[in-house]
Amino acid sequence: MTCAMAGAVEATQIDPATLDDETLRALLEQYAPGAMEQARAWLSGTDPSMLAYRVIPKYECEGDYGCESLPRCQQGYIPAVSHRCIINDCGKAKCPTCPDFVNELLQNIVIRAWCSYVCVKTGTSPPEVVAVGAGAISALRNIYVGPVCMPYP
Repeated sequence: MTCAMAGAVEATQIDPATLDDETLRALLEQYAPGAMEQARAWLSGTDPSMLAYRVIPKYECEGDYGCESLPRCQQGYIPAVSHRCIINDCGKAKCPTCPDFVNELLQNIVIRAWCSYVCVKTGTSPPEVVAVGAGAISALRNIYVGPVCMPYP
C-alpha cells in the first residue's frame, strides 16, 4: 500500500520546488484509498501465509530515511483507541517487496523516501494491530508527512 501510494503521488509530476507539507499531506490522503485497493488486488494473488506484519521496530528507518519512529495515525483512519505506529519498513524510491509496476512509478523526485507502519493498541501484549500506515519524506525539503492509516484487517 505504501509503495502504491507513493507511486500515485509521484505520477502527478508536481514540481518539487512548489511542494509544501500541506500539499503533500493532501496528496497522500487523496491517493491512500486507491493505493489500498491496489494492495488488496495484489494480495489476492499472494499466499497470505508468506506475508506477516513485522511488529518489531526497524529503527534504522528513522536515521537512514527520516521516518518518525513511533507516531500516531495523522490522516485517513484514526483508531478510536490509544495507539502507536511502529516502523516496519522504509525505502528510497524503490520497494524491494512490491510488484515491478510500483517501482516503475517511483522514478519521479517528489518523494525521496517512504515509511510503512504497523499501528498497535498501546498497553496490549502481544501487540494488537489496529491499523497499517504509510508516510513519506519530500525530496526537496525533507518534510515528513504521515502516517496515513487504514484499518486492519
